[in-house]
Amino acid sequence: MVEDIPRKKLYALNQEVFATFFGGPLGGALLVSQNYRQLGATRQARLAVVAGLLVTLALFPIALVLPERVPRVALPLAYTIAFRELAKHLQQDQMKSLAEGDADPEKLASRQCCTPPACFSDI
Repeated sequence: MVEDIPRKKLYALNQEVFATFFGGPLGGALLVSQNYRQLGATRQARLAVVAGLLVTLALFPIALVLPERVPRVALPLAYTIAFRELAKHLQQDQMKSLAEGDADPEKLASRQCCTPPACFSDI
């Protein structure tokens, strides 16, 4: 007998990017965190929120020292593009597995989320 496996409701990459552009890095990190929670990866969920908070805090001094001639959209555009590439790198396999329907929850939850310095060295 085939059991009905409940489908996980995950945020798509475009939804995460939208949240990042309008809500800052913390906004996108919260959606990534929710995805990890849905997959049972609580450690990665916490790391996503902490990384989003740290990046948001790091942007304040950067925003203060930017010259006035820099367009206002430059900083949000830069962190949104960086977030998109990082989120795609971290969650691409999970989303693909779930879309194909052959997802093994233990395998998905065991995928390691990296800390911010290690993430940038992977790219």
